[in-house]
Amino acid sequence: MDHHRERHDRILQMREAGESLDEIVSALEISWQMEEVVRRMVRKFETEAILSARSSRFLEEILREGNCGGWKPVTGTGARLT
Repeated sequence: MDHHRERHDRILQMREAGESLDEIVSALEISWQMEEVVRRMVRKFETEAILSARSSRFLEEILREGNCGGWKPVTGTGARLT
């Protein structure tokens, strides 16, 4: 695994553990020039989590209503047309 990927994963883990952006920057000894990059990464993680949760709720509602229009859930990959 390359250095960038390791740092990316570490930032995600720290954020999921509830650490603030300032704590993350300090713990990883990130230079002030890179602070904005960390902020954008964290914003991306949070946006992806929100969109994923919203998508899951929407799919559950469709399946619960039985209005799938031929779509059925496929474990681990969402839904597909059968």
